[in-house]
Amino acid sequence: EDFLRKENIPYRIVGGLKFYDRKEVKDILAYLKFLVNRNDSVSLFRIINVPARGIGKASQEKLMEVASSEKLGEWKVIDDELMTGKVPKGLGEFRSIIRNLSAEMERVPAGLSLSAFVRLVIDRSGYRDSLLEENTLDSRSRLDNLDELLNSIIEYEQHEPQATAEQFIQDISLYTSEENPVDDEEDRTNCVTLMTVHNAKGLEFPVVFLTGMEEDTFPHKLCIDTDE
Repeated sequence: EDFLRKENIPYRIVGGLKFYDRKEVKDILAYLKFLVNRNDSVSLFRIINVPARGIGKASQEKLMEVASSEKLGEWKVIDDELMTGKVPKGLGEFRSIIRNLSAEMERVPAGLSLSAFVRLVIDRSGYRDSLLEENTLDSRSRLDNLDELLNSIIEYEQHEPQATAEQFIQDISLYTSEENPVDDEEDRTNCVTLMTVHNAKGLEFPVVFLTGMEEDTFPHKLCIDTDE
């Protein structure tokens, strides 16, 4: 997908989500967006209880009310501990995570590579541990997607060695907004269709490229339990 975007080649995905539309990828990018811009309320409310920290809907509404009444941003309310009454314990945990990651972000890129920083975000937010704890086929797939996100950032660093988190977010936002809509039937035939081998069977495409033919990917690692 990254390379098709770079070359401005229209594509569509059959039977799946585009990479940057996947929940786990959007969640980690939301962490980065919020760290770059503490006034990004949309990103804040996406990540404040992801993974679950006991900051439910009622607590989030209370946070918005205090911010509105004090005419402050929600992060200012959290950071200055302005909420009164019963405050969820997870809010303090979230505050510590964001403060800690903010300090680490200041070291990028001179003292810490961008990819190493994003790995810290995945780990210190508790995101990786929550998926490991879930230990389902879906959670393992999400972990694979996060590893692929890190791989794409490592590749990005090769072209932009001095990139900051802010520059990366700007570039990725530009990237993911430059979609080539494929609506009518003519467009559908004049684009690259991305799908699994299973989905492609019987569709009689004039040209088919098989990619990812490497150990543990194709054939998949779950298929190698027996010699057969």
